[in-house]
Amino acid sequence: MKKLSGILIALTLMIITACDKETYLQESVNLRNSQDSQITARNGSMTMDVYFNDEVYSVNMYELSEQAADKALEHNQNVGEIYTYCDLDEECDWLPIIDSVPGENYNPLWQEVEIEFADGVTPYQFTSDEEIEEAAENGEITLTDTDEVYRCAVVGHSH
Repeated sequence: MKKLSGILIALTLMIITACDKETYLQESVNLRNSQDSQITARNGSMTMDVYFNDEVYSVNMYELSEQAADKALEHNQNVGEIYTYCDLDEECDWLPIIDSVPGENYNPLWQEVEIEFADGVTPYQFTSDEEIEEAAENGEITLTDTDEVYRCAVVGHSH
């Protein structure tokens, strides 16, 4: 029953926070026609470029409220991870990295994990979660889970 209520909460959150069709389609068009890597929609969602397995994808994402994020993390064992160099609300020099896309153990809820480089390590762009895990194992970076959770939809793929 707890698992079912967690799924219902996640589905309700996705429906409540989803963009209307017109805004969603317009933001996707804007992203493809823009040089910017991040676009914020009128409803507070944002569309940005991210890396997954060495390829760039476009995602539409909306940050959950603190209460919804706590519930999502409490009731959902398979929340994805989005690795960032700074808070997703801030402008960054590098693109975030995601750990899944549809068809590959995908979950539309992602927890933000911040990357911090060790002293003496020159920061650089990661392009896959495997690279991040290897760098963490080698002591090049520290990974810090945040309390921020996003509802994310992969909306495009750059080849």
